[in-house]
Amino acid sequence: MKLLSLILVMLLTSCVTTSPEIKSEAKIIDTSCSWVKVISISVTDDITDATARQILAHNRMVIKNCPK
Repeated sequence: MKLLSLILVMLLTSCVTTSPEIKSEAKIIDTSCSWVKVISISVTDDITDATARQILAHNRMVIKNCPK
């Protein structure tokens, strides 16, 4: 009985096949700058010096980090 069980196990495991490995390549799409734009102001806008410095700092960072 043990021999029969052993033969049966051997026959069943001999039919096992492994499927080929599926390779998928990840494609990275950089969208980090898609929502960032340079801030522009009009001549008629009334802004403080502090606001102007903040806008200038923002615009410099956009130009530095998101070149087109």
